[in-house]
Amino acid sequence: MLEMFLPYELVTYVRFHKTAEVMNYSQPVPDAKVTTAYWHFARGIALTEMGKTDEAEKELAALHEIMKATPFEAPIGNSLAQNVYKAADMMLTGEIAAARGDMTTAVDSLRKAVDAADLVNYNEPPDFDIPVREWLGRALLRSGKFADAEAVYRSELEKHPQSGRALFGLAEALDKQGKKTSADIVRQQYQEVWKNADTKLSVADLYGSKTNTALK
Repeated sequence: MLEMFLPYELVTYVRFHKTAEVMNYSQPVPDAKVTTAYWHFARGIALTEMGKTDEAEKELAALHEIMKATPFEAPIGNSLAQNVYKAADMMLTGEIAAARGDMTTAVDSLRKAVDAADLVNYNEPPDFDIPVREWLGRALLRSGKFADAEAVYRSELEKHPQSGRALFGLAEALDKQGKKTSADIVRQQYQEVWKNADTKLSVADLYGSKTNTALK
């Protein structure tokens, strides 16, 4: 029952794209199946961000094995473990597809991840504490579906008002649609909420490319 608290360090690393910290995280003891599931999920996400999709697939397969071995009624916090695992499964599946350039599968899987995360029961902290819409919005930007990306980022801001990363993505989605005035307003909001951050977000990172100029 108390194991729901153990994965939050890993969750935080995923949330903030800390790939080195994820990869250096020690494997949990075998009996800590929830934490181990998160460990494979986090490693898979980190590996996709490193461009190592074959290794990420192995982590996804390991997550699937834990899903199969977990009784349906087993809980994580206020939710069924299988419902939480489903969100992680679809998110990692989507990110692997995106890293391989299969944006159709990526968007479809990340939409399923959003749906699964929305079905996770309320808890504090959340039983799946990752804003999947940020990853979906990024995939939609990479697919050139800028209006859809705008809608997803706006939905994320309804759930998490003043989210700097969501504002950053929304500004880009608006800009790509030629909505310059709206983009400038959102960008100003982003600058205000992000002014004390120690991380610079980059438009290049939204597209998986280092060729674009960073938006400071």
